[in-house]
Amino acid sequence: MWPRTVKAVPIAAEVRAALGLADPITQLTPPELIRAILRAPADLLWNGGIGTYVKSSGESHADAGDKANDPVRVDGGQLGVRVVGEGGNLGLTQRGRIEFARAGGKVNTDALDNSAGVDCSDHEVNIKILLDRLVDFGELGRADRDQLLREMTEDVGELVLADNRAQNAELGIARGTAAALLGVHGRMIADLEARRGLDRALEELPDQDGLAELAELGAGLSSPELATLQAHVKLDLKLSILDSELPELPVFAERLTSYFPPALTARYPDAVAVHPLRREIVTTLLVNEMVDCGGSTFAFRLAEDAGAGATDAPRAFRVVAEVFELPALWSEIAGLPAEVPSAATDRLVLATRGLLDAGTRWFLAHRSGSVAEELARFGPPVRRLIPRLPTLLRGREADGVRREAAELVELGVPAALADRVAGLRYAVGLLDVVEVGELADRGRARLPVEEVAELYYALSERRNYL
Repeated sequence: MWPRTVKAVPIAAEVRAALGLADPITQLTPPELIRAILRAPADLLWNGGIGTYVKSSGESHADAGDKANDPVRVDGGQLGVRVVGEGGNLGLTQRGRIEFARAGGKVNTDALDNSAGVDCSDHEVNIKILLDRLVDFGELGRADRDQLLREMTEDVGELVLADNRAQNAELGIARGTAAALLGVHGRMIADLEARRGLDRALEELPDQDGLAELAELGAGLSSPELATLQAHVKLDLKLSILDSELPELPVFAERLTSYFPPALTARYPDAVAVHPLRREIVTTLLVNEMVDCGGSTFAFRLAEDAGAGATDAPRAFRVVAEVFELPALWSEIAGLPAEVPSAATDRLVLATRGLLDAGTRWFLAHRSGSVAEELARFGPPVRRLIPRLPTLLRGREADGVRREAAELVELGVPAALADRVAGLRYAVGLLDVVEVGELADRGRARLPVEEVAELYYALSERRNYL
């Protein structure tokens, strides 16, 4: 350990090797040593303190707004690490993050990397509001309240980490599809700018010229830009949903229990149901699930393609997700061992999103019932038919699904999961099957949906030859 006040720090051969320094260097001043550490070739640079240590090459030290660290600050393009993790705030300027990301580094934003801390605080406050009301009403003693808080520590941690993992998983997929979705992202930024007053310059999001340059390069938004856009999308959706009746609808309000630890919901279900902030909590749950599972562009594309209103997207999302049991599928994908490469898990998630996109558009075009009505109408028959998809498909469609499943298995995906996901591209047809079955039943033909499904997929295969 050397104080930063010394004139020079001796540099041994092992230190030179670790920092990637030239052999003649035998000593460095403290600021020089800190800059060398920041530029060192390593896997991870973890910033957990106070101060801005990285800027972009296009910024001055004054732009960083942290004069005390001017002597040690480096540019994003000079970092030698593969990944930057931010446990503090403003360790890097946003332009510094973008520069590092454009150079191939992995970095999000300090807000996203610290989201678990904010999430934990939210859970703590909301739990204490509930428990303190019980204490005030004489239903819980103060000592019992404190003991219950201690008992729920690990459960709260798991709930928070689950949110953090889901948000980061979506950002990982967003990075992989950023170039293909650049046009959508550009329109989303413009929409948020017009409706919500988003300041592109303040948020370091590209203007039209910047977007055109990225398009010419065949590139997309960087991870820090995607993280910023994701945050604004979630905020926009929360404001829209809070301004509607959705949080009070039983089909959505029942999700409130999933926010709290099981010990709390099991002992005090009535208190949970009347939590003073239940609308806000339910809204947060809906938005997080829709964005983290459906993607940051899901609601916007649904509005563009199908004219969906502010509350149409969460309604359609819920129906399709529940009818096709997508939450269980997403959990299974998230639980795959680390040996399965991210390219494979991303491919699985994107396949589920293909069904989600097709299914939500189908419901918006063909149905107008409530969420509860559509779940009751389509849920049971679709769930009964999905396991039969491999035997329902014919010819080229069946061959294509088998090839897709085989490719997924080669990537390390379990065979049963690979078979299920590979068939999802044709699963939306089951909605037509149920609809036709109902029409036939009204006409007193009383065709079982199983027979309708056989005919539907036989005709679907014949279509390939027309």
